[in-house]
Amino acid sequence: TAVLVNTTPARTVVDNQPKVVNLTEDVDTGTVNLVVTPARTGTNTMHVQYADSAGKPVDVADTLTVEMSLPDKQLGPLTRQVVKISPGHYVLQGDELSIAGDWTITLAVRTSDFTEERTTFTVPIT
Repeated sequence: TAVLVNTTPARTVVDNQPKVVNLTEDVDTGTVNLVVTPARTGTNTMHVQYADSAGKPVDVADTLTVEMSLPDKQLGPLTRQVVKISPGHYVLQGDELSIAGDWTITLAVRTSDFTEERTTFTVPIT
């Protein structure tokens, strides 16, 4: 009986496992891929990768603005500037996604002096 009382239920162990949200949208330059991990409340890492139609990384701009909002809680947008780490690849790490819910993540990248490309994703955070 003592062993059963002190054993963590399987459901709790599975619920604590990190997950990856991996979403891709078509854009004017090809595609943009957003990966959020662990997609749980607290600190998360976002990877954004722009690619051409052949899937090769493409430089669209030097900086990317990420806007995060949680419409159900009337929170945001929280805006962060992200600098690229390699051609078309941007990384943002932070604790902005600290409340569970379906977050709206909008990527805004200036592709020229007069053009801004905006892509929106819905990211579930548990």
